[in-house]
Amino acid sequence: MNSYNIKKSILETISYFDIFDYPLTTEEITNYLWKSPASLDSVRKNIRKMIGNELGRKGEFYFLRNRDEIVKARRERQIISAGKWKKAKRIVGILRIIPFIRGIAVTQSLAINNAKEDSDIDLLIITSPKRIWIVRAFTNLLLDLFRKRRPKNKNRICPNFLIVSNKSNIKSVSIEPQDIYLAYWINTTSFLFGKKAARDFINFNSWILELLPNRKTNSVNGLKPNPFYKMTQKILEFILYPFAGKFEKFVKEKQLKIIDKNKKTAKNPSIISSDEIIKIHYDDKRGYYLHEWESRIEKFQSTRA
Repeated sequence: MNSYNIKKSILETISYFDIFDYPLTTEEITNYLWKSPASLDSVRKNIRKMIGNELGRKGEFYFLRNRDEIVKARRERQIISAGKWKKAKRIVGILRIIPFIRGIAVTQSLAINNAKEDSDIDLLIITSPKRIWIVRAFTNLLLDLFRKRRPKNKNRICPNFLIVSNKSNIKSVSIEPQDIYLAYWINTTSFLFGKKAARDFINFNSWILELLPNRKTNSVNGLKPNPFYKMTQKILEFILYPFAGKFEKFVKEKQLKIIDKNKKTAKNPSIISSDEIIKIHYDDKRGYYLHEWESRIEKFQSTRA
């Protein structure tokens, strides 16, 4: 790949993370590099040529020119994120007792340690086939018991994405022409437990290698195994198994009524409520992020022209 294309990819990568006030290190730029397979050395050499033109630098971080204030924001959010990770691990440690859950991961801002004080703790949940609605029902019930889904809670838990383990390819939810948000969402997802579920998720979504060829394997910030929780989950699954099909249908109908009701007052809903994927976002900002990303790139390209 020639030098111009790598520089273009560096600009595209940094421009995307700039939307979230998130400067990047050289290693992060390389790992997140948009559409360009390149070595760390190649990235480092091209970054040097861009300093003072498209990019600025402060310590180990690189950012769009005249955006050095976001370095402070990233450092502050790293501290905030550390506290939220503790809370996430605590509640996920309890959620894994739920029957038919096979994996749970943290997504979005907390997954890259960029959470604000009022940021939600967003979760991806992987379930057994044909049991996705049971898992969602029990998950919401437990979170409500612990008051973790209340809007005023600064550490609100949002289990807004569920997929079944044998069909965890989520390319079908992409927006056109290119869903950069979804690609990075998948790339930065951090599993708290469920090694097999994590491995299957990575394999099913290997299509993002076309967009992020330097992709690293998703991290697994593993919770320590808890034999009591594991045994309790197996017992609950054994008890539910004889009537799980009917119970799945019952809780699905109840939840769909609530989802349809909430959808009517949503700003920009992106709702999928199938037996394989449940994606509940009442304000989908992917179109906005795509526009912001393209605007930043266009601004710097026009400046260089």
